[in-house]
Amino acid sequence: NVVIGEGVRLVKEGAGTFVASRADQTYYGGTHVVAGTFRCGAGAVANELGVDPIVVVEKDAVFDVNGWRNIATCGITLAGGTLTNTGYDFGSGDAQISKLTLTADSSVTTPHYLGLIAANNGAALLDLGGHTLDISIDSLFRFSNAEALSPGTINISRTTDDALLSFVNKASNLENVNLEFATRFAVYCSPR
Repeated sequence: NVVIGEGVRLVKEGAGTFVASRADQTYYGGTHVVAGTFRCGAGAVANELGVDPIVVVEKDAVFDVNGWRNIATCGITLAGGTLTNTGYDFGSGDAQISKLTLTADSSVTTPHYLGLIAANNGAALLDLGGHTLDISIDSLFRFSNAEALSPGTINISRTTDDALLSFVNKASNLENVNLEFATRFAVYCSPR
């Protein structure tokens, strides 16, 4: 059981993997992944990453949502690190991120579904800050109601023939983003 007071954040340092998998692992102040991997667990609940959580992922560190769909309430800042979803999707739909900020060139990998998807009918916010986001798609990456707050580049590649990139709803709000495709693959677009 991990209970940390308000104003303090959980910091993951050193090589190795920390798995947050119990409903009673509750803390406030967000998560800072300095090194190694922070992995959400199958028992993850909304409070697990703190109240009004912010997740910061430093260079060469990894934040793995591991199939956890409730990540939509988090603001994730990639400071040179990697965001991934290595776990099975425990519900229907994608593991959803509703705010992604880059403070350095960073990456996203999708062994399983992952998406920049609006929470509560708002906009999913993408702040590239002039940096480059490399997205390597194994299964599906979805942009839904995504809005770019600043310019930057997104390099998109696939690692399997079944990889799919999806743009639904107001994905056209990525107009100040340079999309570069390293490989050819299926792209699904829906105006909804």
